[in-house]
Amino acid sequence: MEVMSAIIVDDEPLALELLSNILSEIYNIEVACHCHNGREAIGKITEIRPDLVFLDIEMPKMDGISMLKALSPLPQVILVTSHDEYAVESYEYDVTDFVKKPISTARFLKAVEKANKRFNTD
Repeated sequence: MEVMSAIIVDDEPLALELLSNILSEIYNIEVACHCHNGREAIGKITEIRPDLVFLDIEMPKMDGISMLKALSPLPQVILVTSHDEYAVESYEYDVTDFVKKPISTARFLKAVEKANKRFNTD
């Protein structure tokens, strides 16, 4: 199985740490970098061209939905947020999945598996 490159975009240090720790146990995902807001993430996504982005919605400077609107083409995106009111809107951007905070490891891994399936069929 091919390795997917990923970027984590979240302004909460504990969320970044938790996601990094979970992803470090997954052999076919390599986290290229962490970003703390949408503006920073757009630059890194354009530079690195990751296969997958783990994205929070409510962040300073540029929120996740604005970031989705600004990027084309989009890599696969898994939204990881406590704001479930954005779930319906997020699917307009063909996100791979939506994981609600606080994160359940089992639910998060299910989202990652979905991303793996999409990655390996494209």
